[in-house]
Amino acid sequence: MAALEDAVLHAGWKVGDTFPGATSLTAAELARLRDGRPATTVLGRWDTGE
Repeated sequence: MAALEDAVLHAGWKVGDTFPGATSLTAAELARLRDGRPATTVLGRWDTGE
């Protein structure tokens, strides 16, 4: 679950960056982002409505 939340945070950060292909977050930067803006993640199945 943590990996999914980190992926969502990193993707959101990349989309909002001026030059998203030019840089990536380091592990420390991602940790600071996670601590300051935690992602709310709900897992379920799209095909069963669960």
